[in-house]
Amino acid sequence: MSFKNKMQFERGELITESDLKSFFNCKYSYFLRKNLGTSKAPVSAFASMALFFQQERKKIFQMIRDKTLRDPERMDMNELNENFPFRDAYAWSGWLQGRWNHAIKGEKFHGREIRWAFNGQGYRSGQNLKDAVVNYWSFVLENGAPILGTINLPMSVYFEGIPLKVKFPEIRRGGIIDDPNPWGFRTDFDRKDGTIDESAFVTFRILALCEILRNGMKEDNYFLFEKLGIDDDVINDLETMIISPKIKYRHYNAKKDILLETSRDDSHLEKLRGKFESFFEGKLKRDYPVNHGHCGSCQYNVLGNDGKAICPSIKKGTRLLVPEVYFKKRKFRININKSEGEIYLLGKVREDEFVDREIAEYSLSYVIGSEIVAQSSYDCSLRGMGYEEKMIERGYRELKFIAEVQSKVLKHEVDFKDFDFAGKKKIKKKLLDLGYDEIDKDTFLLSYDPLPF
Repeated sequence: MSFKNKMQFERGELITESDLKSFFNCKYSYFLRKNLGTSKAPVSAFASMALFFQQERKKIFQMIRDKTLRDPERMDMNELNENFPFRDAYAWSGWLQGRWNHAIKGEKFHGREIRWAFNGQGYRSGQNLKDAVVNYWSFVLENGAPILGTINLPMSVYFEGIPLKVKFPEIRRGGIIDDPNPWGFRTDFDRKDGTIDESAFVTFRILALCEILRNGMKEDNYFLFEKLGIDDDVINDLETMIISPKIKYRHYNAKKDILLETSRDDSHLEKLRGKFESFFEGKLKRDYPVNHGHCGSCQYNVLGNDGKAICPSIKKGTRLLVPEVYFKKRKFRININKSEGEIYLLGKVREDEFVDREIAEYSLSYVIGSEIVAQSSYDCSLRGMGYEEKMIERGYRELKFIAEVQSKVLKHEVDFKDFDFAGKKKIKKKLLDLGYDEIDKDTFLLSYDPLPF
């Protein structure tokens, strides 16, 4: 680490896991994180679900400890089963589902509004959580309970002069870092080397635990070694190595009951150092370009309270996460404004009794001669949610009515490029069902004769 880079951190600024993830996934996302923050921004249902799963895991072991006044990590399988607060894991899963439904009531989680990816996600996520905790309890009985104080434990360490802040999902005796999740492994800084064996993020966590243990050795304080059940082989490793290969990292996909395991050694440090250097260089340049390849999974890919995407540079057509009301058909309505030769359709979603959000517009112009020739243009800030089909059908009905009143053939040409990123397969089916013909990949044409005979 260069002297110039060190100067940037002399004031004690910590580098967190979240900072590195944001920076390497999308530098502009990192910029928003540091300048906009996340405490008041709406949160995705996926993030809410992950946090809820973590909190409920911690709660169950706290309940066991309160009941027995013993540390759950020192209990064997029979003791854990005997002191389990519920009849069985299925009873726990039902109780947890009820707590989840209560937690998301009002579409808020910990005071932040929730944004959903699809209709019915609240129910579906509750079912996924039920499956996850049933499998997780079987995992606990087989592998033992985590050390209670280490669940989502934040700790700060220095590595080569760099101040780091890390969170351990769980640590089990033997120095095993466990990362239970309701889904598969996808944890890396930039999602490019996302396998558990290649992930620099995993190296980051293992390194942090090794540094914490080494600090204890320097101070001749071996309490943590006893607490974590660290054997002498790890101590010997840490006297000559930076990373002990005997520290294990496991990811547990609790929904599908899949366990992955890996470890690290000093050869993995070069890649991690490269990540740190790239991070420092980017901060010094203050250059935060947008990575549009990350838009779909970005935490700022959500509809803000002002009816706009939190990220102003989001890739056009990216499916935003929205309040649940946006999936309700009866909440969507179309206002029509007509003038000579013009029909203007404005699509709105009624969020509540006070707020209507204008989200789609469909403008149709026509000329009446020997036949009626019409053209149209469409735009929508929330694409692919089914609003397009409704707007198209309403526009078709309005033009058809004019043709019938005038008793003239209607020709309406649709520019299919207007519907990019909006679910073209469904839109194409709608156009064909209404009688439009596909002229080429970018053009559909309706020829409607109100007097065919």
